[in-house]
Amino acid sequence: MGVSAWDDAAIRALYQIKQRPLDKGIPILLADSDDLDKIAAQIPPLARQHIAQFWPGPLTIIVPKRPDLPASLSPNAGIALRVPDNAAARALIRAAGGAGHQQRQSFRPAAGPQRPTSPGGPGRPGIYRFG
Repeated sequence: MGVSAWDDAAIRALYQIKQRPLDKGIPILLADSDDLDKIAAQIPPLARQHIAQFWPGPLTIIVPKRPDLPASLSPNAGIALRVPDNAAARALIRAAGGAGHQQRQSFRPAAGPQRPTSPGGPGRPGIYRFG
């Protein structure tokens, strides 16, 4: 299940449907690392190094979010981002408009990723906070 990162009403509905606490931000799945600047306010050099090494893949980064994103997306100034290592998931994200600000339409795919799986595990990168 997914919604546009720019649609406040859809984000709030997602919280309700998933029974997710409002103080727990929603991670954003991107189709490509090229979409970073559409969501992140800044990407520190160390984050870019990790992205180059682990994306697409299991790495979730937390970076400062753009101030024009809906406040409902996360309870603080950071946003969790990931590019999944699944071509079908990335194609679905692209088909739904990706992270583009112009594409404010909600989507709820019938199949595909429900949300990112818990990161980490033996030999796998986890969540890294930058900024």
